[in-house]
Amino acid sequence: MGAWSQTRSCLDRAPSASQGTDFVAAAARQSPAVVSITVAGAGNEWAAAGEMPPPTRWGQGVGRGFASGFVFDPDGYILTSAHAVTGAQAVSVATADQRRFDAEVVGIDRRTDVALLRI
Repeated sequence: MGAWSQTRSCLDRAPSASQGTDFVAAAARQSPAVVSITVAGAGNEWAAAGEMPPPTRWGQGVGRGFASGFVFDPDGYILTSAHAVTGAQAVSVATADQRRFDAEVVGIDRRTDVALLRI
């Protein structure tokens, strides 16, 4: 007689009603910290227009990019992706309540792809 075991992933189970409610409540508490980031800078005008660029034009011109981030400090510090703001000429931030701010790129760590902004 042999032993037989079966592993079942936790992803195979549907969340309980309380787990779904817990997630919704946590998301609602944190959503004011999430910001939308618009970047103008070294990029390409083709991507900004939603078109595929010819191979010789990729990376030329000034483009616009979009990213998200989150405010983690009352002094207006925001974490976002480094690749989103590297080479930026201008960065602006929109909050959940539709306020807009110019942002300064305080620092970039390309190795971890993290950038620090301040509004």
